[in-house]
Formats: sequence, C-alpha cells, structure tokens
Amino acid sequence: MSNFSKSVMASANDVWWSACYDDRYDVMDASIARIQSNETTTKLIDPDGISIAKVEDTSFEFNDGTRARILADAGSSRMYSTDGASYISVNNVGIHINHEAQPRITLTDSDSLFYSPNGSKWINIINSEITLQGDTEINGLNTLIGDGVNFRMEAKTVGLKSVIGWYKSDGTRIGWIGHGSSANYNLTIRNEGVGGNLMLHANDGTIILSNLPTSSAGLPAGGLYKSGGFVKIV
Repeated sequence: MSNFSKSVMASANDVWWSACYDDRYDVMDASIARIQSNETTTKLIDPDGISIAKVEDTSFEFNDGTRARILADAGSSRMYSTDGASYISVNNVGIHINHEAQPRITLTDSDSLFYSPNGSKWINIINSEITLQGDTEINGLNTLIGDGVNFRMEAKTVGLKSVIGWYKSDGTRIGWIGHGSSANYNLTIRNEGVGGNLMLHANDGTIILSNLPTSSAGLPAGGLYKSGGFVKIV
C-alpha cells in the first residue's frame, strides 16, 4: 500500500507492518514501533517499548528505559550498573572501573592502580616497582629476595626522619630503630619498654665495634672510645 505520506508493507494478519516515509523507516507490531531508522539514528526497541538499542554514525547506546546501560562512542566504551552510578570504561588510554564517583581500578600503559573505597589508599604497580600509598597492614610471613639493598626507607618530607617501630598488640610502641633528620646523622636503636634490655648476641662469634675514637675528646656522656686495648665509656 502506498499513499502521499508513506509506503506500507503488511503481514497477512495485519499485525506486523513496515512503513517507509520521506524521513524515516519504521517496523511495527500491533501497537508500537520495534525498529526505527532515519538519517542519523537506528533504534531497536523491545516488545514492551521500554529498552532501546540506538546506533548512530559515531556511537552505540543501550538504554533500559530509565538510563543508559551501555555506551560506546569515539571517546570510550562504558558499561553501567543498574543504578547508573558505577561503571567500567575502556578507551585508548586504559581501562577504568569506578564505584559511584570513586575510581577503584585504573589500568594504563604505564600504571596499574588499585584504590581503597574512599580513594585515600592505593597500590600502583608499574614495570619497575610497586607503590603503596597510605597506612598498610601486611599479615603473614613476608620474604624479600634480591641482591644488594632489599629493604629501603627514606623520609617523605625533607628534614624529617624515617624509623621502624615495634608495637605491642594494644598499639603501644616498645622500640624503634631509625635515622635522624637531615641535620642529624645519628642512627638510633631504642628499647622503650620499661626495664627492657638492649642486647647483642653472637653465636660463638665476635661483636666488633670498629672505627671507635681513640680519646674521649669531644664525646658526649656515654660515648665509647678505645684506649690501651680497652673500650671505655665517657
């Protein structure tokens, strides 16, 4: 059938039909359009008329009737959660997983970033190293394998010190070892437990104190020096 506004082709029972207009093409069931196509857009519609798949020259969208669930355009491809708040995005730069407004995983050519729920802590894995940001708790046995320096500490802020502390299960610090600030070159080993000893044990070996000064001149109280084959205390 054809008239001045359209050309129509119908099924034998007149339930399904297609119509060609000057500006679009429609495929209908008994009540709603199931396919619509015009100069810029092609839509595929579910039987209830709620969900829509839409294709344009530069994009693709699947909409569940309330919000977009899949989006693909020149910038990225995104898949959204049912509430639209969280998504997975893939673009030419990398892969991004966001929970609501907060990034949780970001993968690029140079970084693999894994974020805490509030974004205050993260792990970054690159080809040469692993970076952990924020207070970190590691449980179980940890073994460092490598040649040369296996464990390195440096102060984050110029002029401040960096130490290793030992704590009881209640969070009370009982000892620490570390270097002073940039203006203090002392290396301190301290037992903060009241009445606790600081002990050096050698299993049939020798405890060696090298490069001790040979006089007490300029030494603070408690300083060690060697004289006449003896170790003396100022």
